[in-house]
Amino acid sequence: TPQLGEGHLALGLCYYRIEQDYAAALKELALAGAALPNDAEVLDFSGYVYRRQGRWQEALALFARAKELDPRRAHFDGAPATELSLRQWSDAKKGFEEGLQLEPQQVDGWVGLADAQFGGSGKPETARATLNRLSDTLKSKPGVASTRWDYAMMERDFRAANEAIPDRAAEEFPAVEPAAWFRACLALAQGAREEARPSLEEIKPLYESKARDQPGDPLFHSLLGKLYALLGQKEDAIREARRAVELCPETRDAIAGPLYQSRLAFVYAQTGHPEEAISLLTRLLTTPSADRVTLAHLRLSWEWDPLRQDPRFQKIIEGPEPATVSR
Repeated sequence: TPQLGEGHLALGLCYYRIEQDYAAALKELALAGAALPNDAEVLDFSGYVYRRQGRWQEALALFARAKELDPRRAHFDGAPATELSLRQWSDAKKGFEEGLQLEPQQVDGWVGLADAQFGGSGKPETARATLNRLSDTLKSKPGVASTRWDYAMMERDFRAANEAIPDRAAEEFPAVEPAAWFRACLALAQGAREEARPSLEEIKPLYESKARDQPGDPLFHSLLGKLYALLGQKEDAIREARRAVELCPETRDAIAGPLYQSRLAFVYAQTGHPEEAISLLTRLLTTPSADRVTLAHLRLSWEWDPLRQDPRFQKIIEGPEPATVSR
């Protein structure tokens, strides 16, 4: 019966979102699919689980089917987001553009389109122009504001970056990073390390308390590692960033795992360990879902400035983007 299918779907989502037990989630979603044949939502969530398991092509097949069954919804989180993770820039761009024709007020679609444009062209001004088309209300949304800040930083347009800093209080962390974090990074990108320190010290107790209160959550260890790196607490930074990778390895979660590895690479770069950073970045450039590790990003972001004089890093950014390896 439909009610039985909805129950299995709900239980599957609990396993997926709360327990991160992806095998159990798929089992429940399969039962939901048997009771609710041709249900696009069941297909979408099954695809999300496949991505976590690194089964990218199977996920894309399910997302394509879900779009056929429910063509009036944008499906930003399906194929377009997956194609971004696989660095399939033109396919992702097309998917976000099609979705925005259906749901033009969805900020995830605009951010995704900007990311696809930047990944494919290497031109942050193209992505900024896309986001600048939005209304002031949409521009102020956390995801849009931080993305506009990021692209302004890559253009080294520090005035625009300052104007784009999300106006978010520390109390809203971790839903969004506090404004003090963006102010600190803006100062660091301009070589003003001492000017960055008060902002970093302002949020340090907040980050430390989160990591202490939730020691099993890799998110807080990884963010604390980045904070320590920028404060010059090198050993603490590496310890926290490595802890995040240990808590969420790529073999357990093919989306979050590379994210924490990319933050470890950032920590290595910022703490004077270029060999470790470059080795990790080299592998992540071919790994799906490696957050902020694309050739375009490596070439322009202030995050990798400590590596710019290293011949090994120069060789990476002068070459073509390697193919992303997926299954």
